[in-house]
Amino acid sequence: MGKKSTAAEAEAPVTEEVIEAPAAVVPEASAAPPKLGPYELVELYAEPPKSDTEDANIVIYVNGDNWVIPKNGEYHKVPRYVREEYERSRRAARKARTNKQKRIQREKDINTRAAALIGTGNI
Repeated sequence: MGKKSTAAEAEAPVTEEVIEAPAAVVPEASAAPPKLGPYELVELYAEPPKSDTEDANIVIYVNGDNWVIPKNGEYHKVPRYVREEYERSRRAARKARTNKQKRIQREKDINTRAAALIGTGNI
């Protein structure tokens, strides 16, 4: 015959055994490249001069340090702060040329309008 259950066994809660799966291995996020210090050597490209009248060297002055880099179409190792100053200088020169061209064009437009108002073509 079968086993008889008692009332205490009937009231006992049924627990299910939960098997936890091992946690998935999350690959580490690729670490950002280490920040370069200001004295870390980086490459600076010195393009050759475009004309005979252009200076054959790049001269950079930063906080009392002087850097003379020959314009020979090669890469040169310089501290990062030197390259940053060179790039800043090039951006400033490009912006100055653009502003100068805008001022020249604006002056031409003003002179053209003034000549049209006066009625003569000579201004």
